Amino acid sequence: MASTTKTAATALGLLLLLSAPAALSSANDEPEFHDEGEHQRECGLYLAESSIPGAGFGVFSGIDIEEGELVGEPEIAIQLMNIHINERLRNEHELMFLPKEYAWNFGSFEAKEVDALIPGLGMLTNFHTGLKNVIQSGHDGSYDDTLLSRAVDPGAGAITYYRNINMTSSRFIAAGEEIFSDYGENWILTRPYMEKVPLQRDYKDADMVMNRTAQLLLDIFPNTTDGNHEEHLSRLPDIMSTVKSIATSLNEKMDSLLPGNETDLHEQIISGSAWNSVIRRTVPWLRDNGRCLDNIKPGVSNTPGAGYGAFSKRSISKGELIIPAPLVHVPDKRSLEMYDFIVNHDGELIRTEEGAREQLLTNYCFGHPQSSLLMCPSTYAVLINHKSSKVKNRGIDERNAEGPNAEYRWSTWNHINDEWHRLSIDDLSDKEHQGLSIDIVATKDIEVGEEIFFDYGDEWEESWQRYVDSWSPSDISSYESVSEMNKRREFRTASELRFNPYPSNVMTACVYWEDDDANPPLDINFLVDFMSKDPTIDEMIEHLSIDGEMFAKEPNIQHHALWPCSVIERESNEAHFTVEILPQNYDSNTWWFEANVPRFVKSFKSDLILFVPKLGKSDELLPNRFRKSMVFRDDLFPHQWKNLKEEDLKYSHY
Repeated sequence: MASTTKTAATALGLLLLLSAPAALSSANDEPEFHDEGEHQRECGLYLAESSIPGAGFGVFSGIDIEEGELVGEPEIAIQLMNIHINERLRNEHELMFLPKEYAWNFGSFEAKEVDALIPGLGMLTNFHTGLKNVIQSGHDGSYDDTLLSRAVDPGAGAITYYRNINMTSSRFIAAGEEIFSDYGENWILTRPYMEKVPLQRDYKDADMVMNRTAQLLLDIFPNTTDGNHEEHLSRLPDIMSTVKSIATSLNEKMDSLLPGNETDLHEQIISGSAWNSVIRRTVPWLRDNGRCLDNIKPGVSNTPGAGYGAFSKRSISKGELIIPAPLVHVPDKRSLEMYDFIVNHDGELIRTEEGAREQLLTNYCFGHPQSSLLMCPSTYAVLINHKSSKVKNRGIDERNAEGPNAEYRWSTWNHINDEWHRLSIDDLSDKEHQGLSIDIVATKDIEVGEEIFFDYGDEWEESWQRYVDSWSPSDISSYESVSEMNKRREFRTASELRFNPYPSNVMTACVYWEDDDANPPLDINFLVDFMSKDPTIDEMIEHLSIDGEMFAKEPNIQHHALWPCSVIERESNEAHFTVEILPQNYDSNTWWFEANVPRFVKSFKSDLILFVPKLGKSDELLPNRFRKSMVFRDDLFPHQWKNLKEEDLKYSHY
């Protein structure tokens, strides 16, 4: 049989001949992505209507991006701690919490369960199982607790310490192409309403059917110059319908992936079923219909104690868009409450305090004092810090000449805003997707490198000032910066820790993952016999350990691959250790944990060991940390969203 490539190429030639009377476009007329030259320096990322029909908005590249390059800017991660646990502990009906639909499994150790929102590409990009083109990387250096000190700065624990979360291209991305993250196909499989979304294997099956259809056409029409051109052409629809019917009876997803006519067949043979499932965009179209996402970049703020800020990458004139900000809505802000708990003898979670603290996400969202609603930006707009529009002069409010250089407005390009502004909070609770959006707009001319500010509102500023006035430093007698410890990388063995323990806020984690192909479970009979002899640590290391070289081959340290671990001993090569892998907080479903067998790894590179914050010991979880949402302007806030009664306002701490 002819090769797949040769078959497809020959069939394409056949189709061009058969379809000539129908004025089929040639391969040269296919929409293509272009090198836009001068315009590549204007905007690198756009927010626009997704190329996946019905998927809302997506992110598109305005420039060509080579494989392995950083896409966009380094992003921050806002942790969501114990979301599912808090839902179970809440003594009321379940509250709709949309942010978890946009969250990534983060796998850090500050809480039993840790997910994270990653504003920017991490929250905006769609998932296409056949066209994935970016991966997360850079997590090994993402935790930075050096900007603020719990002993000096009131803002310690009020900002995220996770930054430099990078999105890196996994293949070449052409200008005009949509950016697609890899959520993992389990994300689709666990959502019943997405049961008809094709998986990667479905696209491969569709392409295989197309190639076999091409071979079938060659068999049926071996000679296209036999004078029966019209007869051959008239038989194509029936042949294609039969092929599609048979394929769909075996896999119903084929119905949406296989072409229904000769024109679509021609295009699909050229592009493949995955590419044929999306709408092609060009950079000129993006300039006309999209909104630029990369006018700002992160940096250390010029405001003392503020942490990170947003800085302009290019000159922006007064009145121009700085960045759009689609909003993820939280209808009831009580869903951000976090509860302390214990686990009883039956393994049940018992709540011990009433709303002991709030999620850090509160500080990155907009709210209103008369409403239960929070609205959380999903772009780099979350980096923009506060600067008041007013100054106090002898007790009188006056306009601050050195005030903010930006403001937010409802987006006029998003028609959903007008529709949703007429809805009640209960109606918004039924909306299980993002819909609202604001624009951050320059109120002054902004130069390259200038920090962006807008006004969070008088109530926010007063809350912050009250907090600062009552703040007292935390005890640091048994505390040390995790980032500073990672710079020194002075790991201690289990025996050394008995006499010289780590600070109380720090533990070690190792880059590790389960791979039954490389390290299959040991024979159960051998394990039972071996463990019954009460072996020593040395004997268990000798007979039960696995080789750590496989983990050194991973190019990027990913949070989902970090496991708690303990350094057992140094090896003759100072760069290698023997370590014991410990079960995850959130996943103990491993054969060795179930069998009560220690997991030792020999020849483990020291580069793959990190210091991380210990359970419950990060600044974010210190008691009484500052929590206050940005206060949305009253003149922009729909009246029907003001749903809190007077008694609710009296006890509200938001």
